[in-house]
Amino acid sequence: MRYVPIDRPARGLDLAVLAVLVALSLGFAALSPERQVFVSQQLRSTVLYPFLKLHEAFAEHAVTMGRVASLNEERDSLVAELAATRRVASQVKDLRGLLALEALETGDFLLADLVPGRPHIGESHSFLVTKGRRDGVDPPVGVIAGDGLVGIVRSARSGAAAGHFWTHPEFRVSVRTESGDAIGIVRPWRDDDGHLVMELEGTPYQQEVPVGSLLVTSGVAGLYPAGVPVGTVRAVSEVRAGWAKSYLVEPAARPEQAGVVLLWRRPPAPE
Repeated sequence: MRYVPIDRPARGLDLAVLAVLVALSLGFAALSPERQVFVSQQLRSTVLYPFLKLHEAFAEHAVTMGRVASLNEERDSLVAELAATRRVASQVKDLRGLLALEALETGDFLLADLVPGRPHIGESHSFLVTKGRRDGVDPPVGVIAGDGLVGIVRSARSGAAAGHFWTHPEFRVSVRTESGDAIGIVRPWRDDDGHLVMELEGTPYQQEVPVGSLLVTSGVAGLYPAGVPVGTVRAVSEVRAGWAKSYLVEPAARPEQAGVVLLWRRPPAPE
């Protein structure tokens, strides 16, 4: 192995730089805490400013790319769910045709981006979606994410619509168990730890809803399509004087995780 001598001038320069850095460090350590804060602020606003801004830009870029990847996955999931729903609707239509039954109108879905309202001011219950009346949105109508029910559109303009998440205090939705054995009304609720969940109320006292039961929309009132996941029963919440029970429900979809949603276009009313 051939020995390559170190250039003496370069080595001397390295030692000089090291000595200056050590001297600056010792001088900075000798300053009072107030002077240290002042010097630190001056360095951050002058010499280090371009490097700090570059680091901030790289951090924001990483967050943005992660959000884009998450939105792409959510969009792919919703597209797949929409395609599956349309296949099932087509099969049902064919089957009813073979049985000489009238066609069952189930409506259609629109893919839209969701924008939370006032994202930096406390806890917001409102949102906007990027589809409106010109796209066929006819409020009030349900809003669905890949995991389940997100909320409801309350008003719409030509190219956009506004609504409330299920976290809104006045939100209510009629539900049933998957088997259809039990029905009730779900509303937002806070558990003993202060977490925002749901509560199922209105079930008869003698009707037992097992823990782990999936609750889906019943389709009553025509605000939501039937069969959309709403939440899973977690525990008994309250027993009221022997005639009714309430249950804590874990939501199927969290508003803060929704970015791309489906808007239901209900079928036209029969003439």
